Amino acid sequence: MNKNIIIITLIIIFLCGIFILTFKEPNQINNEIDEQENQYYIKGTIYGIEGKRILIAEGLTSEKYTGDFKDLEGRAVWFTINEQTEVKHESTSQSFDSLEIGMNVKVLTSGLMLESYPEQGSADIVIIEKYPEKKCYIGGCGGEICSDQSDIISTCELLPGMECLKKGSSCKLVNNECAWVLSKSAAQCFIQVENTYGEEVKNSRIGYLFDKARQVIK
Repeated sequence: MNKNIIIITLIIIFLCGIFILTFKEPNQINNEIDEQENQYYIKGTIYGIEGKRILIAEGLTSEKYTGDFKDLEGRAVWFTINEQTEVKHESTSQSFDSLEIGMNVKVLTSGLMLESYPEQGSADIVIIEKYPEKKCYIGGCGGEICSDQSDIISTCELLPGMECLKKGSSCKLVNNECAWVLSKSAAQCFIQVENTYGEEVKNSRIGYLFDKARQVIK
C-alpha cells in the first residue's frame, strides 16, 4: 500500500512539473528566445542621440560625456534604430522618441558590428531598464513654470492665479515629468480666483492649474 502511495505521489510531482513548464509565462519564454537569437548585446547608458542612432557605453572615465570618445569607458556602440527595431519597457512597446539620454538600456542584435570605437551596428531590440531621474526647476519671469530646464524664460506679466503658487506649491517629479504639486491652500486660492474672474483665467499658460486645483479640492 505504501509503495502505491509513493508511486502515485511521484507521478503527481512529475505531472506538475510538466504543467509548470508548459504554461511558463510567454514573456519569459520570449525573452529567452531573444537572448538566443540576438547573441551580441550591450548593457549601458545612452550618452548620445543623433538622427536615428543612439550611442551606448558601459560607463564614463570622467564625470560627464563631453562628446569626446575618450570619455567613454568599456564597450561603446552607435546603434541605428530602424523600423524593425523593437523598443520596449517592461514588455510594453515604446517608440524611438521615448529614448532619452541618461537611460539605462540593454540592446540586442544579430547583425554584424563595424569594428571601430565606438562600434557601429543596427539594433534589433532595445530594452529600457531604467529611466534617468530628472531634476525639476522653477523658472519663468514670475516663477510660474515648473520644468526640467534650469534656464527657461517667459514673458513678464501678472497672470491670474500666479500668486497662488506661493502658497505651499512645489515643483516635483511626477511620473518622470516635472509638474506643480498644489497644496490645499494653493488649490483653494486658484478656485477662489476662478470664482472671482470667471473661466477666462484658464486661457493663460498656467490656466491648466485651475482644473488641477479642483482635483485637489473635491
